[in-house]
Amino acid sequence: MKTVGLIVAMKQELGPFLSYCQLLSEEKQDGFTFYQLEKDGDEWVLVFCGIGKKNAQAAASVLVKNYQPHALLSAGFAGYTGEISRESSLIYLPKRIIDLGEDRQIKNIFDVSPHWWQETWNVDFPVQGTLLSVEKIVRLASEKKELGTRYPGALIDMETSGVAAIARLARIPFLSIRIVSDDAKKDLSLDFQPYLGKNNKIQYGNLFEDMVLNPRMAFNFLGFLARNRKLARQLADYLDKIPGSPEELSSES
Repeated sequence: MKTVGLIVAMKQELGPFLSYCQLLSEEKQDGFTFYQLEKDGDEWVLVFCGIGKKNAQAAASVLVKNYQPHALLSAGFAGYTGEISRESSLIYLPKRIIDLGEDRQIKNIFDVSPHWWQETWNVDFPVQGTLLSVEKIVRLASEKKELGTRYPGALIDMETSGVAAIARLARIPFLSIRIVSDDAKKDLSLDFQPYLGKNNKIQYGNLFEDMVLNPRMAFNFLGFLARNRKLARQLADYLDKIPGSPEELSSES
């Protein structure tokens, strides 16, 4: 049996995956809730870490310390610096993770190797492209396009580099799986940045108060939730297709 640590920012991004697995246990460690799951003979330890690299790094660190995973997997939604056509795949496995600071300068670079994953599950993961881990939500289409001039076809998120840093420190394999939630065609319908409080947690009370005063904002929020449910199901379906470890590998554990 192999153990994979799965770090996701919000439950809205991958909640359906829980229904595809057998829940072995649920426990709190250092402020995070960890779900020990069994799927196809392998153990998955899932944690919803919250938004941002610091939260992702902290959750991944606790996961590694308490569950000794064989590998770490970061999954969830991502922006895109280009435009996605209807024929394009929405799911990407970036080969290079670039950690950008608030000034958008490079702080660190993490390269992803798919070899362990291919050998363990006998799956040919199409690892390609670049993902930018940023400090703040990139809401405007103009911002995405600007990043796209420097990093053509790159994804954008706020957590992956935090998980990659812990994987590098622990010397274990790492992979990121991202589904595109928004591209450079238009701005995000909602700006969540003003509602991120301490530790990048969404202040839903303030958000709902403003929605009461702004029906258009409430309408956009409902559309946002509906689209996210669809994307979360697609991402969970993708992960569900990953088979368990071959018997000869499982017997070695």
